Amino acid sequence: KFASAPNYEAPGCGAPASNSCSVTVRATDAANAATDLTIAVTINDLNDQTPVYQAADGDDDITVQENSGTGSFDAGTITDSDTGNQFTCTLGGDDADLFDCEITDNTVDLSFKTSPDYDIPADDGGNNVYQFSVLINDGAAPDANGATDITVRVTDLNDQAPTWTTQATQSVDENSQTVATLAATDTDTADDNGLAYSIVTNDNNLFTIDGTTLKFVSAPNYEVPGCGSSSNSCSVTVRATDAANTAT
Repeated sequence: KFASAPNYEAPGCGAPASNSCSVTVRATDAANAATDLTIAVTINDLNDQTPVYQAADGDDDITVQENSGTGSFDAGTITDSDTGNQFTCTLGGDDADLFDCEITDNTVDLSFKTSPDYDIPADDGGNNVYQFSVLINDGAAPDANGATDITVRVTDLNDQAPTWTTQATQSVDENSQTVATLAATDTDTADDNGLAYSIVTNDNNLFTIDGTTLKFVSAPNYEVPGCGSSSNSCSVTVRATDAANTAT
């Protein structure tokens, strides 16, 4: 037998150290006739080490852009020196059903099942902060530290185009300059400070924009029409542009 029980993770056989030992024993009879036998001893690994999982993001608080797809957003690592591991991954928590966990060797890839959309949050709190836990088991024991709590924060891309709320038909009394207040919506956070408005086509250059107000350069006179071919039906095309230069 071994003088002390061997440890596969700290091999002590041979030089350099390995888990393949050799010992020669001798059998001697009463006439001192001896026969030697060399015995090769291979030390097998037991699944006696507990796994420890660590997300690639050291603080387990991960930021992901919306529309990033369903590929891995974090490739974490399992530390477990046993050779016979059969790793499994169990997700828990409020948003666990929205994520996948795939293990390759000692790498744990986390991914969304469906590409996240900032404008339509799917997390339990509805605020684009997703929370779930990861528990790794090596086939013999779970993570020595228990489940790891993961937070995924989905950030907004400027991917929405402005949508007009100003009506396309306006009626203005003669001798009045103001035509309409220009207004469009855009749900992207980058556009919280507002949109830029401009004139694309200008009927006889009769119109101008002052801030968000579309108005006549000079107050119109019904009796002296200046629109189109001397009529009182004007046409002007205006444009709303967001911070990403997306225009409507």
